[in-house]
Amino acid sequence: MANKRFYEDEQALKQYLHEINELPRITPDEEKALARKIQKGDQQALRKLVEANLKFVVSVAKKYRGRGVPFMDLINEGNLGLIEAGKRFDPDRNVKFITYAVWWIRQSIIHAISEQSGVFRISHKTLNMFNNVSRVQNKLQKELGREPSPVEVADELNITELQLRSILSKVVEAQSLNASLSDNGDISLEDLIEQVSIPGADEKLIKESFLDDLDESLSMLNDREIKILSHRYGLNGEDPKTLQEIGKLVNLSRERVRQIEKSALKKIRRSRYQGILKSYLN
Repeated sequence: MANKRFYEDEQALKQYLHEINELPRITPDEEKALARKIQKGDQQALRKLVEANLKFVVSVAKKYRGRGVPFMDLINEGNLGLIEAGKRFDPDRNVKFITYAVWWIRQSIIHAISEQSGVFRISHKTLNMFNNVSRVQNKLQKELGREPSPVEVADELNITELQLRSILSKVVEAQSLNASLSDNGDISLEDLIEQVSIPGADEKLIKESFLDDLDESLSMLNDREIKILSHRYGLNGEDPKTLQEIGKLVNLSRERVRQIEKSALKKIRRSRYQGILKSYLN
């Protein structure tokens, strides 16, 4: 019976992949036009936007195989996230739809793993906040050459030390970072955090979708600001560098590099380009 079920699942998957491969792609202009229709309640436009991006959901779902949920279920859950993204997408934000949608797709898949596998219960909001804490801790550790203090981490996140400790305590109460989260011991909280924090197989597609926009987005900055942001966030195709490393490259102090970075990001945040670079720089 198990072999028959596996065969049927495989056949269903093959049929599904064949069907979505036949669906037409749409241009960015068509994407925005559909989004505007969706805002007016056009269900047919929503269907067309979703269908044009179903193949992307499969590429995201592949990164979560072997987590105790059938692959087709992961795809179905990702599709629900895609639909939600389609309903919420704002075509005037200067962000391509798939870049916006990837967060909703991942969250739906992760939620399904949590519910169906009987593992790890913690709100997505708390998990996302914890991801930010982890990212800042790693960044500061590289810059300072030591473990940052809670005050330093909180300051970097623009929150109070009390808020930081509250975030950490919620995670600790749910489960120890390295503890097993499933009955067979194959999923850990650390695994789930890594899946959310680090781009997966869709990274190339997302980055490629930004390449056409980067030059225009950075054109409002001067040469020194562009150089510093490029090194800081790996926009030049290299690994992101620390403030100290950049300082040596441009012959400036670490603090001066930090000031220039902050000023450049402020310019972008106050411009119409904020939506384009927000998810990429973060």
